[in-house]
Amino acid sequence: PIKLVSVKITLTQNAKKIYSKIFEFSPEILLSTHYWNKILEIPFNGILSSTFGLMHVDVEIITTHNGKLRVTRNNNHRFTSKTSLKFFRSKTHLPAINNWVYGDAHTHSTYTEDQVEFGSPLSAAPKLCRAMGLSFFAVTDHSYDLDDTINNYLLNDPDIPKWKKLQFEIDRINLRENGFAI
Repeated sequence: PIKLVSVKITLTQNAKKIYSKIFEFSPEILLSTHYWNKILEIPFNGILSSTFGLMHVDVEIITTHNGKLRVTRNNNHRFTSKTSLKFFRSKTHLPAINNWVYGDAHTHSTYTEDQVEFGSPLSAAPKLCRAMGLSFFAVTDHSYDLDDTINNYLLNDPDIPKWKKLQFEIDRINLRENGFAI
């Protein structure tokens, strides 16, 4: 297990820093679950309220592991670039038609987990989707992942516990969400 010390988020535009915030965790958070997550919000007010166009974001995560400090920048893959992540903020909202709902028809959750890819936690998805103007998403996890045992994606379980757990979690989230559907 590792402990989360802090997360620093820096936004730049045209090589100029426009926002920076350090989220410190005291006491440090023990990351003991497989797909621990936390949404850190960036308020688009002040200078950011009138900032549009292409921006870059850098995320620096500081953790400790066995007493050693570790700094991760943008991703934790050893042999990949640590360059900034890019996003575009438009001055206008997405086009909309009255009485239509918008969503993502292809989304993987943490129930897709294998050597090639994995998805995000379902519990975080409604808030993240709403931030993008979406009202639903479809879970399109791989069937060959959904017949695995809970803790080992290399072993199949004929009782399909991952499939059952996925259905239960979706039902639970849909019951508590108003105006959003998985």
